[in-house]
Amino acid sequence: MQQTPDLSITDDLSPSKKPANSQAGGLWLHVAGVVTLSLIVGLPTLTGGFVGGDDHQLVLNHALVNHPSFSHAMQLFSIVHRDLYQPLPMVFFSFQFALADGLGLFESGEASAGAWLFHLFNVLMHATNAVLVLILLRRLGLGKHTHALAVASLFAIHPLQAETIAWLNGQMMLMSTLFALASLIALATFAREAHWKWAVLAILFTACCGLSKVRLGLPVLMLIVLFASAGTFRRVAMRTWLLWIGCTLINIGFVALNIWTTAQAELFSGGAEHFEGPRLARVVLSLAFYVQHFFWPVGLASWYPAPQTIEWTDHATLVALSILIPTLAWVTWASLRYKGFLLGVLWFGATIASTLPLFPARNILAADRYMYLPMIGMIVAVYLFAESLHGQVTKKRASSLSRAITGAMILVLAVLLIGLNVHTSSYYATPIAKMERITALFPHQPRVWGWLAWTHHHEGKEALAYGREEKARKHFEQAIELGKRELERTDAKGQSDGHQVIAMALWDMGQRKKAIDRMQIALLVDKQSPLLKFRLARMYAEIDRTDDAISLLEQAVESAPKYNPVVNALAKHYQKRGQTEKARELFHQALETNSYEVTALMGLSELDIAQATPQTLQNAIERLHSLLLWMPENLEARTNLGVALANLGRIEEAMREYEQIAESPYALPTALLNLAGLYEATGQVDSGRIPELLSQASTVGLDSFEQALFVQQMFLVRGMYDSNSQMWREQIDVLPNKNRTSAWHKFSGIVKHMAFHADGSYRRPGVPPIDAGDLCKQELPALISANRHLPIEMATLACCALIADDIDEALSWLDRLNTTGVAGAPAKQQLALACDLQASGHPQNLWPALLLAHILASDGLIEPAKELLSQFETRCQSSKCQALAETLKKQLDG
Repeated sequence: MQQTPDLSITDDLSPSKKPANSQAGGLWLHVAGVVTLSLIVGLPTLTGGFVGGDDHQLVLNHALVNHPSFSHAMQLFSIVHRDLYQPLPMVFFSFQFALADGLGLFESGEASAGAWLFHLFNVLMHATNAVLVLILLRRLGLGKHTHALAVASLFAIHPLQAETIAWLNGQMMLMSTLFALASLIALATFAREAHWKWAVLAILFTACCGLSKVRLGLPVLMLIVLFASAGTFRRVAMRTWLLWIGCTLINIGFVALNIWTTAQAELFSGGAEHFEGPRLARVVLSLAFYVQHFFWPVGLASWYPAPQTIEWTDHATLVALSILIPTLAWVTWASLRYKGFLLGVLWFGATIASTLPLFPARNILAADRYMYLPMIGMIVAVYLFAESLHGQVTKKRASSLSRAITGAMILVLAVLLIGLNVHTSSYYATPIAKMERITALFPHQPRVWGWLAWTHHHEGKEALAYGREEKARKHFEQAIELGKRELERTDAKGQSDGHQVIAMALWDMGQRKKAIDRMQIALLVDKQSPLLKFRLARMYAEIDRTDDAISLLEQAVESAPKYNPVVNALAKHYQKRGQTEKARELFHQALETNSYEVTALMGLSELDIAQATPQTLQNAIERLHSLLLWMPENLEARTNLGVALANLGRIEEAMREYEQIAESPYALPTALLNLAGLYEATGQVDSGRIPELLSQASTVGLDSFEQALFVQQMFLVRGMYDSNSQMWREQIDVLPNKNRTSAWHKFSGIVKHMAFHADGSYRRPGVPPIDAGDLCKQELPALISANRHLPIEMATLACCALIADDIDEALSWLDRLNTTGVAGAPAKQQLALACDLQASGHPQNLWPALLLAHILASDGLIEPAKELLSQFETRCQSSKCQALAETLKKQLDG
């Protein structure tokens, strides 16, 4: 009678008749094969980017990760990462950032340009894990070495592994699995060889596993390994049990820590709120999902919705039971017959149990990444069972035909699995691809079309940031269409989501009224959403409805006190209104939620600088120094530091900070102008550094008209008329109010010609002379077409009247300029400077002095005006001069 194979895991490390070098050569061939398969399924993922979720929150936008340093690495060991403690992957991500920076991968400014490096480490880690599976199974003696190779190969290419490899946040799972497998190999080796180094490695790898992503079932896996190694627990030595106890205690410590952090994040209570009905029924659904998709790995995605309510009589539950009951019957039967099969099932159960929704922390049914380590046990069980069936079918002697058929079937299966794996990985190439897959699988699930719409909106914003306006427009239009599709649902949250995303897309397309109307509709649907109120408040703020914005933000902060974007936005409004204590309180509130909140740190430093006492300035300096330690590229913080230092009289230190900013290709104009001002104040003007700084500031783009006027003043007093005119030309499309900037540009052109030779011409070698009067005639039509309503246009026309010796016209324009009040002050100041330049360049023309005296008088500077008027009367004796002087004198005396 043919005996059924035992399928036990035997001691495959016993002395072999084959030479040692033959075994080593076979091992390296198997390793090469497993690595090759891993690379085949992994390398296509290198074209992917950062696709959301933890990719952004724990990697791309995490201050301690994206600013790699030794001190930041140490800090990563002292904080919780969202709701879990997993510092090793965070440090490794930081290392990858440092490497990407060193290779210049982020120089384009786009994070996706360097994403391939992070994906490469995922692929390499997966290949390493596949090799460790091979080594562990060989160490445990899984029948023939080819059996270990088959299991490791299936582990490498199964489509359920695609998410863990292709999604960057899978690196936590990959690293945790690597150290878990390494600890098992070290434990198995210690059980055989009893060398202390393997004990140390087992403890070290166990700790590293806990520092990567906690593995609740690791002690059970160690028991499985010990049983498989010895064949029975009675053969396990006491020293090995002591090592197991030590590793178990370490693992329990990390489990307890992560349960506490998850509870602190209120995820257990939050997850439970979403679930109604028997939790065991949810476990049945989840288990059925894993079993079904292991054998039939299609319909995979990054998210599987969990039903809010469930009963044992629901259709989904009955389908799950129809899958699980036969599976459990088969597992029970096979486990009683085959020891190796039972160990594989136990491996699967020990590793999948902690992810089942018995104590849910997230509102999901299942996740492909949760199968990464459990997959090994399931593959072992299924493979050994299949091998047994194959042995019974082919009997002891397989024919060449049967071997060929078996080989062909294995090859076809491998090709299918690889193809499915690569295809599944493509769903993680971009955020849109990821969401499109979810909507394709669950088109009737509430809010999925809204999520896809938000993804398109985000991509549109990204495109807009890089100047790709046409691409941005297409994304916004797509977001609107998808938002409208979400509005077809009856779900209130979905309705609100649809209106909001449509409103945001309209806003970014410049259709502001329609956007606000749509957002107000969303507010009627969902009056409680703090995020909705935050978005509408931002719209109100941009159209100067500040009171409405503040009211909404106050409501949002009350309902979401830990949502920092809302808290910071309200604090900034309070800061602008001078409500400093309220602003300070909110900034501190934001820092309690996130001690690395840049907006709050900057806001507090600005409040301290504005208060301007020695103590508050010192507080600002200390705060900004601390911020710059982990964010040295924050030029705004460095600028504020320079301001605080200068206000404390530490001029040299302030200048050093500003010089660091000046060396950056993204130098801030405020810092450059501050530095120029300090050089001016300290008398360091001989080096030509000030003109260089002014030119650099105007080239990078000024932030305000006040800065442009400061630059003009510095240029004109140095006779840099061409530079001044060039500065205004560069700012026409940069500063707000293009017409106003263009008018200042025309004014700079007129002033440039007022300061030169006595004959009124502007001469340069090889350039024909230009008459300033002719220039005014060329510019006047453009000024007149603009209705001459801007103060700077009035000042320009007054200059042109001076050039034409028409003092009556000039005085008329000054009178109009005076009616503009505070708004016309900058233009009047520059008109005064132009009069001074004209008087210096053309001493025979006395009208500029008279106009300047009128300007001084209009500003209440009576004594300087009288002195200038006296000089004018002495030099100009004509009746007209005397009449005009007498008129002004009466005004001054009155």
